[in-house]
Amino acid sequence: MTFSRQRLHYAERQWNKEMAFFRQYKPLEEHTLYLLLNDPDPLKRKAAAMHLQLRGLGLSVAQKMCHSTNYKARDLSCFILGQIVTPESILPAIMAQLDALAASDPTATVRGSAISAMGHRWGKKADFWPMLANRCRLAATDTSVTVRVSVAGALCHNTHPDETLLPVLIQLLRDKQGEVRSWAGCAVNGQGYDTPELHAIFAAMLNDEHAGARDEAKIWQEEHSVKEE
Repeated sequence: MTFSRQRLHYAERQWNKEMAFFRQYKPLEEHTLYLLLNDPDPLKRKAAAMHLQLRGLGLSVAQKMCHSTNYKARDLSCFILGQIVTPESILPAIMAQLDALAASDPTATVRGSAISAMGHRWGKKADFWPMLANRCRLAATDTSVTVRVSVAGALCHNTHPDETLLPVLIQLLRDKQGEVRSWAGCAVNGQGYDTPELHAIFAAMLNDEHAGARDEAKIWQEEHSVKEE
């Protein structure tokens, strides 16, 4: 089994465990869910956070957790802020708080989670796109693969080409880490970019060692071979 497939199977097992906790926590009351946010098991913390999000609860707690000295709490706060149901009037403040964490948090996991949350949160709203795009440009060269994966993944939420970001996406397509290349390919495929340089990159990516990157290359080739016929 290749390393990428091992990671895929591991992620699937973790997701199944998380969903089991999520189902288990459905009848719990609010105060019990808040207590679970401090559980040592990250899957339990996330399952509890998901219920708080769905109930529109936890905003003030998540905002306080952003300032915690515990990086796990800051990481969880990003997850909550990225998906919790809130009035639109609060969204600018949430985006700004996430952007601050993405810019300066000392822990790569938190920086990556903040960028992922911004990708989820911006919701195709034009007012928020410049902030997300700028953060992705700045973070694309982060030394942490976790952050670079988050950048590529966040850009997948965009559905229209932004030519100013094409150099960033090309850089990510050439990243030394396959997971980054795979997500960058997903972003390019979802936004309709088409340049000679991309044709060459995706042609080479058909033989990529990372299965996800190869899949994105096949999608690219299928779509563009149809256009050329």
